[in-house]
Amino acid sequence: MLKKIFILIIVFLPLPLFAATRVFYFRDSTLARESLFNYPSYIDVLAPQAYAVDENGSISGSIDAKILAFTKKKKIKVMPLLTNGKFTQKSYQAILDNGSLQDSVIATLIAKAKQNNFYGNSRKII
Repeated sequence: MLKKIFILIIVFLPLPLFAATRVFYFRDSTLARESLFNYPSYIDVLAPQAYAVDENGSISGSIDAKILAFTKKKKIKVMPLLTNGKFTQKSYQAILDNGSLQDSVIATLIAKAKQNNFYGNSRKII
């Protein structure tokens, strides 16, 4: 009986549910750009290490306009990554300990996501 249920589930579940999402972690370099521009059909989501936040909550960084134009043309979703800049405990602890600073960082990230239509930006959620 259990075997029949399992077979029914497999038969009636849409196959796209099992498709893998191909994420390309992107740290800007000549080799990374060559990979992006030469193999876009193998990339569903580009995850560039593009933004950094410091202990004051200031966000720096950007994504090259040429890369954004290319991903738009090739219909590759962009989901940028945020680092804590110098990768020090001090830089992220200052944000974690300050609710208003967290709110400011989040508001800035939401604005960037909306402005650039980054993947994961849903106006129903944000």
